[in-house]
Amino acid sequence: MEPTNISAPDPAPAAKPHLLYANGFQISLSTADTSIMFQRNGQNVMLVNLSYTTTKSLAKGLLLTIERLEKTTKHEIMTVDDVVIGLKDFVKDSTQ
Repeated sequence: MEPTNISAPDPAPAAKPHLLYANGFQISLSTADTSIMFQRNGQNVMLVNLSYTTTKSLAKGLLLTIERLEKTTKHEIMTVDDVVIGLKDFVKDSTQ
């Protein structure tokens, strides 16, 4: 009897990653994980579910990346809240 090759089959070729542009999001929380609904121009475009650990690690990584950018460029990136306040002031100033 000849030996049988029991090696695993070749893995499937890697799928191309989905590309996404979002300019908004909503975050929700369940007893098991977090969900991020990414939005483009107010329309939902993709829902991503993440474990708590992955969510916290992602948040930390994103914050560190933006902080590094701000430090390097000496320019603070505005949040949506900052923009909303600025637009209110802009409208108020333009009506005076």
